Amino acid sequence: MFYKTFVSKKTWFFCLLVLLSFSFVFISQVRAENGLFSRLAGRILLQVEDKGQAYYLDPQINKGIFLNRPSNAFAIMRERGIGITNLDLAKIPISLDFPWTDLDTDGDGLPDNLEVAIGTDSFNVDTDGDSYNDKTELDNSFNPLGSGRLDLDLDFSKKHSGKIFLQVERNGEAWYINPLDNKRYFLGSPLNAFNIMRQLGLGISNEDLAKIEIYNLENQDANENENYSNISTLDPEVLTIDPGLMIDFSVIKTIFAEINNPANKKIIERGILWDYTIFPILDFYPNINNNREKIISSDTSDRFSVNIIGLIPGTYPFVRSYVITEDNKIIYGNVQEIKGASSLGLPKAPMSSAISRFTLNYSAGLNGSITGETSQIVNSGASGSSVSAVPSTGYHFVSWSDASTSNPRTDSDVSGDITVTASFSINVYTLSYSAGSNGSVTGTTTQTVNYGLDGTAVTAVPSSDYYFLEWSDNSTDNPRTDTSISADITVSAIFEPICDSSTVSDADDNVYSAVVIGNQCWMGENLKTTKFSDDSSIPNITTSWQDTVTPTYGWYNNDYATYGSIYGALYNWYAIDSSSNGSKNVCPSGWVIPSTTDWSELFTFAGGTTVAGGKLKATSTTYWDSPNTGATDEFGFTALPGGVKWYTTQAWYSIEQVGQYWASNQYSSSEAYQFAFRYDSARINYDVTAYINKKAGLAVRCIRDLP
Repeated sequence: MFYKTFVSKKTWFFCLLVLLSFSFVFISQVRAENGLFSRLAGRILLQVEDKGQAYYLDPQINKGIFLNRPSNAFAIMRERGIGITNLDLAKIPISLDFPWTDLDTDGDGLPDNLEVAIGTDSFNVDTDGDSYNDKTELDNSFNPLGSGRLDLDLDFSKKHSGKIFLQVERNGEAWYINPLDNKRYFLGSPLNAFNIMRQLGLGISNEDLAKIEIYNLENQDANENENYSNISTLDPEVLTIDPGLMIDFSVIKTIFAEINNPANKKIIERGILWDYTIFPILDFYPNINNNREKIISSDTSDRFSVNIIGLIPGTYPFVRSYVITEDNKIIYGNVQEIKGASSLGLPKAPMSSAISRFTLNYSAGLNGSITGETSQIVNSGASGSSVSAVPSTGYHFVSWSDASTSNPRTDSDVSGDITVTASFSINVYTLSYSAGSNGSVTGTTTQTVNYGLDGTAVTAVPSSDYYFLEWSDNSTDNPRTDTSISADITVSAIFEPICDSSTVSDADDNVYSAVVIGNQCWMGENLKTTKFSDDSSIPNITTSWQDTVTPTYGWYNNDYATYGSIYGALYNWYAIDSSSNGSKNVCPSGWVIPSTTDWSELFTFAGGTTVAGGKLKATSTTYWDSPNTGATDEFGFTALPGGVKWYTTQAWYSIEQVGQYWASNQYSSSEAYQFAFRYDSARINYDVTAYINKKAGLAVRCIRDLP
């Protein structure tokens, strides 16, 4: 008994496990299949293993809908549409990257039915009159109906990706929101809807398609699906393109049609049937046996056109495309009505049937183009539409060939044919250069230069004791050559005094003379400050000078009254070097320690190093020992023999015999450049090396820091 009970329980438990396992597998499979639909919801699928049949995965019902032929696809996609306000629809960006086939009256790249949907003018390339094409504005997210950018909401667009919206506040136009780019695609006609379906379709295998539940529409039974499952059995379809509105009455109208022939069946005839009524009616279907005229097209392409001739003012014409296949099957397209822009029927004829019509032709010469309608037909006494002559970059409009200079141009009260060409000339610019006070300009100061070419060089020349600072446009080029000219240039050279004052003061309020020598402004005395220009003190070390590698200064023999007041202070190199003194300046603000280049310019101006020592020394033997060779002090530099603080001992040397001055350049890690004047020579650095240990104490002359 126990054994039987145990076996029964064991068997029951095993069955339960099997059932649970099967349930887990089934649930997992269902979840996987639901996951596939979730990932692809809103997409259009193409059954790549079975003639490319198309399905729309409707996110509203979580099922696939079979799309068989253009007319059915168009109807089904509109049927699945959800109403949306114009305000919400405007939040979603429009995709314009699509080969439209519908009529584009104004040639702006937007078909007429799309322009009706978005509210732009299908007869005007620039609806809001801001000089930008409607399509260009949409491409760049600007409002073609006014100012500013479009108020796009990408989160809103993404939220509704895969859905089909209907404009309930307009004419029920349909839009498909593509999940790949979250943009809306206009379903303007059956052929466009079918082409969008093919272009945006994603290939799917039969195995994966079998995981998606297909919704069976009431008007789309299985037999119909089966009939269109083999593309080779499909008949061609033909679409009559909307002919657009007629503004002024014409007896001639061009009608376009487009053929969709997926099976590539041979077509032996294609054309347009048309007829008219004298009263408005809702339905009128011209056919092969009942029409006013059958016009056969000689064009064998899939998009063909014919001219209807003999339209009657005030009537209601209907046009219908057709094709005949090689098996003599007649296939009709949709019916379109030719309407007037301001009436249901064709516009009324002019009061006089003898009214004349004239042709206006506008063209551009070299280096320009024409915007607007370049070929127009205008009734006698009426006005043409505006055209503009647009010059290429660097050129300007001169006139039309009839001497008119109006641009834009609108010919009014037309009484004859007009054929004119716009002429353009290269822009010529004027370059004007002048000098401010205390200087002049050499070179051609007024130049005329064609667009894109270069001017010639001009040079700003300062007067004596002045230097060139800059041009009034902040350029510091001198000489200056302006290149690639694209505008007029008017500039003036600005000059400043080399020495902006005859004196300069240091942080201790010591006052020094300032002298112009050549193009430089020098102190006329040796520096004697005890402070940096930021008012911080320079250490005065009187012992162990030879061991000091930090900033210091001293008075010769530590005696300011006898020596410092005349010859100035002696500074080690660490006091004058900004990298050694904490980025400080021992000279007054706006003045600096002269570099070797500055010293060389000074000596060159004074006649070279063999004589410059004499020409720059003070002449008095009160300060210099005799003979003070060659001393003339021609420029007011007044070099003085302040001696030197030696770098190996505490000794002071050569007062009244040698004046040694620092340069800002270092010679090595332990030595820096110096320039020496001697009592017994007119040479610079006579019997003295050009560099000395940085611990030495030398005199300092400052030079004004000019640009």
